[in-house]
Amino acid sequence: MLEGKDKVSEMENSDINRRAIAWIAGSDTGGSSKSIWSVMMGVEFEYPNPPYDPADFGRCYRLLLKIPEWKPHLHLVAEKYPEWRLLIEHWGELENLYLKECASGEAPKLYKRMHELSDQYYAEKRGKGRG
Repeated sequence: MLEGKDKVSEMENSDINRRAIAWIAGSDTGGSSKSIWSVMMGVEFEYPNPPYDPADFGRCYRLLLKIPEWKPHLHLVAEKYPEWRLLIEHWGELENLYLKECASGEAPKLYKRMHELSDQYYAEKRGKGRG
């Protein structure tokens, strides 16, 4: 029989799992948000990718609103999928841009910053390959 802290932990995990299953069964999903979901749930995902535009980022943002317990563990996504590293390192900055721009329906600053980080990752990757 579980007691104290273990019982609370089990209840928290079952609540997270319930929210995660409800989310994946919904319509506000995309490849990048499913990539986060798969890492956090320990499930392989056939087409993992980082968010490429503000709409993708928004789906990731809303996933983490539904399951905020995952946000402190985003580094796990970057560990599994290295192309996420700079996005995760700058997640707070990207969130701020998203929140400032999303009401307008356009997010050019977020889009630009996401692509700067992506370009930086691939430039670093090419540079390491030359050594």
